[in-house]
Amino acid sequence: MRGTVGVRRRVRGVALACVAVGILSVVAPWSTIGAVAAGPTPALLTAVDVQDLGTFDRVTFQFRSDPGDALPEISRADYMSRPVLADPSGMVVDVDGNAVLQIVMSNASGTDLTVDPPVTTYTGPTRIRADLPSVVELVQTGDFESVLSWAIGLRSGAATITAQVLTGPTRVVVDIPHVTAIVAAPSFTG
Repeated sequence: MRGTVGVRRRVRGVALACVAVGILSVVAPWSTIGAVAAGPTPALLTAVDVQDLGTFDRVTFQFRSDPGDALPEISRADYMSRPVLADPSGMVVDVDGNAVLQIVMSNASGTDLTVDPPVTTYTGPTRIRADLPSVVELVQTGDFESVLSWAIGLRSGAATITAQVLTGPTRVVVDIPHVTAIVAAPSFTG
């Protein structure tokens, strides 16, 4: 009889354990609804600057440098064909210049959505007239789901550009060399 009681207790214990696991597997997923995965805040844009540095024009996208902020990533830095489209609406965006350079940065935004209510961190213009040797104007074409995009209108599409992420402070720097036209006149010798 003593052996039978021990077996019953073990069976009952196993049955209770199975019921508990079953309840946890049903209840646990519901307890995470609405929970947001903790991660770094996207890089938050604070300023945009464009300047002539002698042999090239530099466009600088300045970001907040808080410890919890992610670094922006350059997803695209490339010449694009027209029409230039806004992200995500698909509306046509006018950009002055003979060529358009598109800069797309992921993990980046001009609005901090981690606070309630959201705070706009970039309060500058979304269209910047430059009239520099290479850069004609800058136009923000998107700020959606931590993807920030700008179009840079250029005088020429002949320059090889460089784009890089720098820290201390956090910024994306785009350098566009000045392109000078060289006119070769025919030489007639007797």
